[in-house]
Amino acid sequence: MKADNTYYVITASRLVQGDVVYLTREAGTIGWSTDIKQAYVLRASVVERMLRLAEKDVTANKVIAPYAIEITGKCEPLGTRETIRAAHEPTMKYGPDAAAPPEPDYSI
Repeated sequence: MKADNTYYVITASRLVQGDVVYLTREAGTIGWSTDIKQAYVLRASVVERMLRLAEKDVTANKVIAPYAIEITGKCEPLGTRETIRAAHEPTMKYGPDAAAPPEPDYSI
């Protein structure tokens, strides 16, 4: 981890729905939110401790693969991958919204 003036949030994926979620803390209770603006902002010195707490929800089959990400002062992720995850939008259309190829190169 970097210096203690760098800020982080813990992110994971909700196991059943696959949603991107962020660790929250209200009145001492740990939870998860899909809104990064509600995430519990951490200094580097407490990230490892909070990851250990997040692992309890892994064991309880609530989330999978929690990890810390670095954020800006406006609670926005710094990395490209995390910016995409925080937007909750696919980078490619899929399902009914997917465009069919103009001329398929195969026949059935």
